[in-house]
Amino acid sequence: MSSAQPIVIDEARWEQIVRLTGGAANVCRTCDDCKVNCRWGLFDTEGPDMWAMLRNAQLGPEADPMLDAALWCCATCASCEP
Repeated sequence: MSSAQPIVIDEARWEQIVRLTGGAANVCRTCDDCKVNCRWGLFDTEGPDMWAMLRNAQLGPEADPMLDAALWCCATCASCEP
């Protein structure tokens, strides 16, 4: 018998993120364009882990506080948007 806990998505938080991004957070095409185009790479040797950030947004800040803090590095340049 497995003791793994189910993943619980914070639906209210996710809906707020989708609303604030004009739906952009909900249309991920898994193409990695967001990571490739991100200006963050100009300041750090490795760009952000967009998948992990989206997952953290779904689960809530307690899932990984370091990723929540990483969101503050966003310059809101919209290079990641389709």
